[in-house]
Amino acid sequence: MRLRTSPWGYGRVVYQRLTDGRIVVYAHLESFATASDDRVRAAQRETQRYTVDLWLSETEIPVRKREVIGRTGQTGTGFPHLHLELRDADNVPINPLTRGGFTVADRTPPTIRRIALTPVGPTSGVDGGHQSVSVAVRWHAGRGRFEAVKKVTAHGTIGVSVLGYDRAEAADNKLAPLSNHLIVDGKSVLKAVYERVPYGDAYQVGLDRLVLGGSETKPDVYFNLFRRRGNRLSFYRTECDGLLRLKPGSHVIEVLSADAAGNESRARMRLLIDEPPRIVSARIVEAGGRLFLEADVTDAEDGDLAMKVEERAPAGKWREIQAQQVSVGAGPFTWELGGTTEPGGEGAVWRLTVKDSAGQIAFRTFDRSGGGSALVVSPPTTGVDKLSVQPQAHGSDDPELSVERQVHADFVDLLIRSEQMLAEAPRVSVWGVERPWASSGGTSEREILSIVQTGLKQYAVTVQVAAFAASAGSQKDTDEAGTAGWRRSDARMVVVEIRATAPNGSVTRRRIQLRGDRVAPGEARALAFGGGEAVLSFGATSVYEPFTPQGELFEPQGNEQLASTPVGYAFGPESLSFNRRVKVALRLPREGMGRPEKLAVYAGGGDGKWVFLGNELDVVGGQVSARVRQLGRFALLADERPPTVKVTNPRSGSVTAGRRPLLAARVQDSGSGIGREEDVIMALNGQRLISVYDPEAHRVEFQVEEELAPGEYQLEVTVRDRCGNEARSSSSFRVP
Repeated sequence: MRLRTSPWGYGRVVYQRLTDGRIVVYAHLESFATASDDRVRAAQRETQRYTVDLWLSETEIPVRKREVIGRTGQTGTGFPHLHLELRDADNVPINPLTRGGFTVADRTPPTIRRIALTPVGPTSGVDGGHQSVSVAVRWHAGRGRFEAVKKVTAHGTIGVSVLGYDRAEAADNKLAPLSNHLIVDGKSVLKAVYERVPYGDAYQVGLDRLVLGGSETKPDVYFNLFRRRGNRLSFYRTECDGLLRLKPGSHVIEVLSADAAGNESRARMRLLIDEPPRIVSARIVEAGGRLFLEADVTDAEDGDLAMKVEERAPAGKWREIQAQQVSVGAGPFTWELGGTTEPGGEGAVWRLTVKDSAGQIAFRTFDRSGGGSALVVSPPTTGVDKLSVQPQAHGSDDPELSVERQVHADFVDLLIRSEQMLAEAPRVSVWGVERPWASSGGTSEREILSIVQTGLKQYAVTVQVAAFAASAGSQKDTDEAGTAGWRRSDARMVVVEIRATAPNGSVTRRRIQLRGDRVAPGEARALAFGGGEAVLSFGATSVYEPFTPQGELFEPQGNEQLASTPVGYAFGPESLSFNRRVKVALRLPREGMGRPEKLAVYAGGGDGKWVFLGNELDVVGGQVSARVRQLGRFALLADERPPTVKVTNPRSGSVTAGRRPLLAARVQDSGSGIGREEDVIMALNGQRLISVYDPEAHRVEFQVEEELAPGEYQLEVTVRDRCGNEARSSSSFRVP
């Protein structure tokens, strides 16, 4: 038997080895049985700590059938409940409903809520984009299955995930299903049976999950039915990676979820594999005082496309002025427009639409309703890049464009949004630069990128950063990290220039820099961002697959407990998880922050909510760092406010009702938090007590076991947070 106590995690827990070698775990207990309790208390008095971990011999506290060994509770975490766990002889958790030798009455099949599709790589897409798309499913009684509410269109390499749960008979809580099975066009692709997960691989579960939608406090977590690189989890029943590489046409995707009692649910959706048409070029040209639309198109699967040209009437409605079938490869094509070269003339706004045989479309809009103006270049900004067309002397309203980055493993999508329609699609060019600070750094050839219009005022462009950075020449790293075996580089950058034309003819150019350094398995790297404002350090075994990290500076906003600093970085892609933790180091502010020991790295930031990650202080290097499993938004914040603490029992000046009172205090810290048991100290008349700290209930208490002698007593509670801020509360009381 093993007995353990802790303020965190499992709280009070019993590990009992059965005669067949398996181990039963009973966690979050309110108390142990008498013999075990005596043994634990003796160890606590010996170590003067509440936390103990005792491994008992086979005969020290024998357990017999029907004997009480503990009482359920909520220590460590959660509400009052029984945490029952079954492990094999190697201490690996197993499913007690399939390997426990007993059954639970259950006639309720699993519930399937949604199916998600994830494109993998820059040449794949779902519903026209690179983001995961989730589709709700509804129960169809006549067909006895769940049906997707809509059909999805995709191309390239696709991964399928499922959101669902199992609710055992008469149980209110939601459980995971025993298995999920992916079937495509009637053929089995991948099956996962969640029966056994070693604790050493528990962190890898992130590779088997997709976090998508829901809320910030309770996101939806899907089961992946494909295997990401590096996935060593052993609960898959097939050897393939489960990724779909389907031929063009219609396909049937089915997900079969089953529970331990054999109840099954099936969900079905239609998937159309079709690559959308693409407008290679489109522009308005003038000839002889008349306007013409010139365009060229392509499609990977269709030879003929339907094209039409529309103009917008003053009332805002579109009317067709040209329509025809065109052959891919026979362009460019030219249509005469109904407008004139005079600004503000009728028919000065047009739309070109291309449709393939599957109904997928591509389009471009052209707004030539404004007057001409001079070239305007907006200054660079931080955070979300702003591309601003400045108002000209004639007083027309020029648009402001925002550029958002969506970071993927080996490419970046730039989403360009405008306040109003543009004269034409922005022109985006890109080139790689090696060692941008050095005059000898190489530069690659400039390339014009293909742009996709996603709305009347929205555009998207994909930048394959690693490819452009590699074309700039060989890398020349400098070892600035000061650690043997690490390489720190600020060398490879990819420059993206966006050229936008406003309806009035004014032009603005904006340059955005992306990182081109690639991190790969087997290579230790330390990448500096912003001239060393932030550094990401990867060990040789940190990453599962090559990727190109990106970082954007932002100014974090603190809250009542945490003070802001100018240092915040958003790193991506956030969808990746790491085999070994990655070090995130943020530079100490140069001025205005008094005590660096009060600074720490925090994650999050939604609605002013921050989660403490770490405060490894390097005064010489001028950094504060933390270790993380995933990238995200990280900020350097200062916690200079002490925790709150107040003795609640006995109240100061009171007389106890008996001679064995419960001593209690309320403790809370919403900044860096309380991370160690030794940072919560309860002392009676100067003698430290082995008190019990409950971080979720924000409470520390001690039940007096031996009667106190009559007289005056002084109870003092001292609390210290992770940044060293300390608070005290005391109470003077009398025992009758």
